Amino acid sequence: MNLNTKNFAEARLTHDAGTRDDTFIVESTTHLPKVPFRISINREVVEVRRKSTTKLMDLRRGLENTTPRQHQAGDRIIADWTDEMVRSISRRTKHNQATIEDTITQYQFLSARGMNRLA
Repeated sequence: MNLNTKNFAEARLTHDAGTRDDTFIVESTTHLPKVPFRISINREVVEVRRKSTTKLMDLRRGLENTTPRQHQAGDRIIADWTDEMVRSISRRTKHNQATIEDTITQYQFLSARGMNRLA
């Protein structure tokens, strides 16, 4: 999962959006991250895959155990860390830690046998 983030990233809808809409119209996307990124709006998590100056497009709705909802003009959109994004980072960190520990163990094994010389 390679999603972008940006500090203090938010926008407001300028038009209502139904549960099946794959485009949100907003005041401005200036303060939002580069695509792809995830937003939260009224307890729905949405992935944004394209954007213009006033549109969030190619939306993947109802992610991370949320349900697509109707949204009203004026509703606040926040591009912030989501649970799945944090879990993804945690999984990668644990994988990297395991790789580092394996490398150290291999180095110690080779060192104990005098086989740790660099070519």
